[in-house]
Order: sequence, then structure tokens, then C-alpha cells
Amino acid sequence: MKHHFRGFWNKGTGPSWAAWAQGLGDWEHRDATSATDFAHFTSTSAAQAGVDATWKGLAASDDALVVGLVGSWTDTHVSYDGTPTKTRMSGPGVGLYDTYVRGGFSADLTTKFDFLQLTSDFGSATPAPTSVGLTNAGVSGNLQYKQDLGHDSFVEPTGGFSFTRTMFGSGAEASGLADSSDLRLQAGARWGASWTVNTVSIEPSLKTLVYSDVIVDGGTTATAVAASVSPTDQGKVRGEVDPALNLDFGSGYSAALSGQVRFGEGLLGGSVNLNLRKQW
Repeated sequence: MKHHFRGFWNKGTGPSWAAWAQGLGDWEHRDATSATDFAHFTSTSAAQAGVDATWKGLAASDDALVVGLVGSWTDTHVSYDGTPTKTRMSGPGVGLYDTYVRGGFSADLTTKFDFLQLTSDFGSATPAPTSVGLTNAGVSGNLQYKQDLGHDSFVEPTGGFSFTRTMFGSGAEASGLADSSDLRLQAGARWGASWTVNTVSIEPSLKTLVYSDVIVDGGTTATAVAASVSPTDQGKVRGEVDPALNLDFGSGYSAALSGQVRFGEGLLGGSVNLNLRKQW
């Protein structure tokens, strides 16, 4: 989940309020990694919206704190190469997020719960389609430090983590599903520039990351989905490239268009999302 907090430095000590909405589309293909695995294609569409409050000057003249609430709806479809089996996960989510900024330094933390229904259709009368509830509980955080390179350009090193606990409801054991945990670490940097055209602030940027699931514990994660799939991503180092374009129109209105390409051993995926924000 990405948030764009542009233009809050000209506000008072706060709180100043904002509302935002975001649409997202994502796709991913993973190769089979074992004799009991299947190559599969995943497509996801999601919508989320939130409200937040900003306080300025808490510990210094150049700092600010943003605290917000987010709600979402996610719909994911998975198909498996060489089989008629299809899986769908859909449901709402709710979370809290905060960002602290002081000068070029910033830190963010997000906690989110997704309450999904997993339905598997095997494409035949036997076995019959099954449906199991699952809860994804996640926490993620990042540290960044933005440094001016001159000529309106900048670089922003970043590092972060995400931890997800997938918990299945009743009937999961019969389908071979078991609760699991996943800890991911990532590091990289964002490069960009900014300028103003006819009162519109424009900031294109490009972020590059490397990441790895350093701990995968338990049965089947929600990203694996298939009952026969065991966690196989542990220790694999992968890459990510995130282009973005942020636009600040003034009067509290801003927009952000961003994308993502993920790649590595047996993995190719990407996403695109649009974020619209109004701050008062």
C-alpha cells in the first residue's frame, strides 16, 4: 500500500485532514518449483480509500506526523497450468498507517487485516468446489532518507520489512491448508526530480529494490493458495522496479500514478495503481 503526502508543509500545526482513494491492478506468473507444485497465473484487482490527519512541528520546525485509517476490497483469481482448477480470494480489509517526516528523513508503518473467502473450483463434479475463510494479518514498515542532488533532483535510499500471518478458518485442514507466516526484507533507493509547470508540481521518480522472503514458516500462504503448494520462496533474492509520477495541483489536490515490475527465479509480475488525494 502506497500513500502520497504532498503539500502538507504549508498547513498549520494541525491536525489538517485529508481523504484519498486508490485503484490497483496486479498480475503475476510463477513457475512450478517442485514435483507437487503447479505453475500458476494470478490476477488481482483492488480498491482502497482512507482518511488521515497531519500534525506539524511536533519535535522540530521541519517535522510532521500523519496518522490514518484505510479500508479496502480485494479480488484475486488464480489459474493453474495444465489443470482446470481455479481459485478465487475476495473480501474486505481494514488497517492503520502512520508516517513521520523530519527534514529528509521519513519512516512509515502500516498494520492491516484482510478478511478473505477462498473458493476453489476443480473444474469437475468430483471433488466439489470448496470454500474456506482466511485472515491475512500484516505489518510493514520502511525507513527513507531523501538527499538533494542539485538541479531539482534527489536520491532516497530506503529499507524495510513486511510480516504476514495467514490464518485459515474451519475446513482448511481437509483441503491441505495450514496457517503460515512470512517475513520479507527489502532495500534499495528511489531517484527522481521535481519542477513546476503552470503552478502544477511534477515529480517523476524511479525506485529499484531487492527483496527476499527470509523466513517462511508453516503451511500455505495466501499468495501460494493451492493446497498442494508448500512455501518455496524462502531465501530467494528478487528484484523490483517501481516508476511513479506524482502531481500536486495546489489547493490540496494531488494525484499519483505508479507501477511495479517484479522479477526473479521463476517469477514475473507487475502492477499499476492510481491514487487521488484531497487535503484540507
